[in-house]
Amino acid sequence: MKTMSEITLSIATELNSALQTIIGHCDLLERGYPDPNLQRDLATVMHQAQRISGLLDKMRAAAQERLKEVAETVNQGGIPSSPEAYGATETT
Repeated sequence: MKTMSEITLSIATELNSALQTIIGHCDLLERGYPDPNLQRDLATVMHQAQRISGLLDKMRAAAQERLKEVAETVNQGGIPSSPEAYGATETT
């Protein structure tokens, strides 16, 4: 679960970065070309990109919450968080 949450966070961050680039380029195009049809199409692209960005934020938040839950479970269950911690419990 921890690995899946970390992968989810990583992918969400990468996708969001790409979306921000798309939004920025659309904004530049929108300012540079007064064609109403292009303006409408760019507004649609920007709206959808912002919608996806919001979904990625929710996905990232859920993955972070899951990572916290996994960490709490590990800590409560007495499961060592590292090999060093495991070795310390074996010698006592």
